[in-house]
Amino acid sequence: MKEGVVMDYIESVSPLPNYCLKVKMTNGSSATVDFKPRFQSAKYMLLKDERIFKEVSTDGNYVLWKDGLVKITAKEVMEVILAGE
Repeated sequence: MKEGVVMDYIESVSPLPNYCLKVKMTNGSSATVDFKPRFQSAKYMLLKDERIFKEVSTDGNYVLWKDGLVKITAKEVMEVILAGE
């Protein structure tokens, strides 16, 4: 990889019912991530508000809410998916 080049890993992210996210990666894989178990963490408490949770977006490297106030990296998303949490 060339210096200064940023790789995008997350193609899209969509909110689903019951505080789940559909995450599609640039390699063509996709997964559903359940965020309810994470609401105990201070990092994710803001996402208990369903209106905020539904305003999810991505810049290719992060899953973002509230203009980056809450964000997780593509690596964190993959760790959650692989752990089956």
